[in-house]
Amino acid sequence: MISRQVSRLRSAALVALLVLIAAACRFEPPPRGEELARYSVLSPKDRVVGAATLWRAPGEPERWREELAVDDEKGRKVVEVRGLLSRDGEALLRYRTRWRWEKEVESLEVWSDARSTRWRRQKGLAIERSEAPAGSQALVVATLLPTAEPGGSLALWYDLARRLPLEGPDELTWSGFNLRTGAPITVFISRRERRRVEVDGRPREAVRFFVSTRASGHTVWVDAKTRELLFVDNVFGQLVRQGFARPVRQLPERPASVVEEELKVRNGPVELAGTLSLPREAAAPLPAVLLVHGSGPMDRDESPLYVFRELAHRLSALGFAVLRYDKRGVGESRFLDDEHKSSTLQDLSADAQAWVSRLAAREGIDPDCLFTLGHSEGGIIAPLVAARDRRVAGVVTLAGPVEGLLDILPEQLDLIARAHGLPEKQLEEARRAQAVLLRRLRSPALAPETEDLASGWLRSHAAHDPVELLRGLEAPVLGVFATGDLQVPVGQAKRLRELAKERAAPTEVQLFDGLDHVMMDDRGGRSGIGLLSDPDRRVDPRVLDAIAAWLSNRARLRKGP
Repeated sequence: MISRQVSRLRSAALVALLVLIAAACRFEPPPRGEELARYSVLSPKDRVVGAATLWRAPGEPERWREELAVDDEKGRKVVEVRGLLSRDGEALLRYRTRWRWEKEVESLEVWSDARSTRWRRQKGLAIERSEAPAGSQALVVATLLPTAEPGGSLALWYDLARRLPLEGPDELTWSGFNLRTGAPITVFISRRERRRVEVDGRPREAVRFFVSTRASGHTVWVDAKTRELLFVDNVFGQLVRQGFARPVRQLPERPASVVEEELKVRNGPVELAGTLSLPREAAAPLPAVLLVHGSGPMDRDESPLYVFRELAHRLSALGFAVLRYDKRGVGESRFLDDEHKSSTLQDLSADAQAWVSRLAAREGIDPDCLFTLGHSEGGIIAPLVAARDRRVAGVVTLAGPVEGLLDILPEQLDLIARAHGLPEKQLEEARRAQAVLLRRLRSPALAPETEDLASGWLRSHAAHDPVELLRGLEAPVLGVFATGDLQVPVGQAKRLRELAKERAAPTEVQLFDGLDHVMMDDRGGRSGIGLLSDPDRRVDPRVLDAIAAWLSNRARLRKGP
């Protein structure tokens, strides 16, 4: 009886504690007041998925309230934000956001001069706090700068826009603070251009910035007169002030000596779409190059950095036919039914193989002088295709793993986490979680039919040995690597040099200083995910020259005197 009473008392105390915690977390927003600006929330492909509005609190010009509602691809509400941001000099006084993602609800509060944070998860009621040091010039949420996505805020961006420098040095750094990790972080501010734009149908002066940490990068447009935020984006979405006519981004131009045509090919349950670049004037038959993209939902250009667009134009201008294509399920490449939507290593290599056959059958292309060039994960796929098709005369791996994808993930995690400033305690937690995942992926699946696409994709890599395949591959290989690559560690270049001693076919390795995973300038050792969103970078000319020279030489050798 006594034990039951004690148990009841404990339960009652726990309930009371939870009620107190819930009350402490309760947030009552102020009246809306005056509307400052209304924004559209767009997907990366410019589809409107929600709206955001910023209000000025009545009688308090430095207090703002935001409202944000975003739907997912199926029209379900996944993000709900109610925020209040106040400014007192350089201090954020209070901010609250809440979002729903699948079955979890998470909320964030920032208050008391932005010097502490509280996170609350629906599962486990986990609470974390962190203290921002005095003098922090920017707050960074969840390792990313604030955005319209979960983990960010229109209000925080609106505040940041008012402080971006319209004059003075084009490049500077701010001292930031990562609210999620509790660690200081550097924010890089780069002023890129000033131009006339249209806002509400009227001409205005606006300034474009690229604002980044090593973990995230964002294009920001600010009104040059009012300092009002006009636009901010990242790889997940965009916030566009309603009435703002965003300037069209200038893509790498196609040389006048190059023409292009659209092609399609069927591979089982998918129809793949691509672009064939051809020299306007060149004697047939032409050597041809197939470009195979890296992991993730890549289109034919590898946008937003357009690595493959640049490669295709450069090689076509030198006399090659170059085919680049949208990955299955991306762009114009579509699944033909809903029952077969896998994207395993075998699926992706079969897609590339279908394109090789399509190129070999096309009039004007030399079927015995075909090359595969793979970037990142494509560096695993390109040799796989060559091993299955003797018509492939050579392979270029561009920042491609030499060892298995799962084998390089631990070092990749360390490189990225340290570059992004993740505290050692959280890095250790990430290592343990990754180790559990890798053990599971290397073990037989208990219920393969229940695995998601990502697990099936990773498991397919676990079953593949790129080292063994490269060792016996008869086609010549060029490996191109960069010292600033965080995704494919630079040690992979050394591994290919070692493997070259065991290969019968010619093998060349080139390592470039000061470049990152996409073979672009790493801005003085600032490699990280943030730079991958920088719209003004281009593939380093040294890399383009090296690839062009190697392919031209192999094509001459293949054709003979």
